[in-house]
Amino acid sequence: MLALIYLLYDKRLCARLMPLLILCGWLNYGLKCFFASPRPPSSQQLTVAYGYGFPSGHAQTSACFWSYLSLDFWSLSLAVVGIALVALVSASRVLLGVHYLADVVAGVVVGFAFTLSYWLVLKKYRVEEERVLLLVSAAAPLVLLCFALLAPPLYVLAAFALGGGVLGFALGYLSLSKFVSFDKPQNAGEAVLRLACFSVFTTPLAAIYLTNPFEVLDQPLGILLLYFLIAFVLSFATPLACSALKRHQNR
Repeated sequence: MLALIYLLYDKRLCARLMPLLILCGWLNYGLKCFFASPRPPSSQQLTVAYGYGFPSGHAQTSACFWSYLSLDFWSLSLAVVGIALVALVSASRVLLGVHYLADVVAGVVVGFAFTLSYWLVLKKYRVEEERVLLLVSAAAPLVLLCFALLAPPLYVLAAFALGGGVLGFALGYLSLSKFVSFDKPQNAGEAVLRLACFSVFTTPLAAIYLTNPFEVLDQPLGILLLYFLIAFVLSFATPLACSALKRHQNR
């Protein structure tokens, strides 16, 4: 969703959403480790789920994403769609047997409350996207150190993945304006070109993700680097390549 928003709609909206979702993820992992609440017994699970159960990460992240869009656009229609999707996501986690009802309710409440706080701070103090990205990136080493020292290995890897994502996106986004102008695509052909470039760049990264050569994704620095590259490709390499191809076509 972030990639589609960035490439096809509004990179500044993506730059506001990215740090929000990263912070939301770190908060979820921290709460999971703090409460250390088990999931339902494996005999009740219809799919495989790992780690602690409270609060639900799926419910929290979906509530975070859709509530921010609804607030940012101040749209009743988006709010209705978001409520329906969050309800479906939350219900699916219970029906699949990987969460208790309290897990998903807590996830929705935390996701909405955190997003509302984030949105109000941005609105009240008129904080620009660049500053938010810089602040979250600056805090990332400390956050990752805390997870490395205090959290189980599963959540260390998850936290480092998010850290790589925000660092790669921040570097790419903050560097992009110095090289090219990247706004909404002007036509369907340009939109297809952007998606094609992104797919070409991320194919080898997806292959690494799927095959995990040399168990690189089992190491915090390995997974941090992979997500850093994916986010950097999205925020910088793809726009740069599309701009170069567009100039070549216009000659």
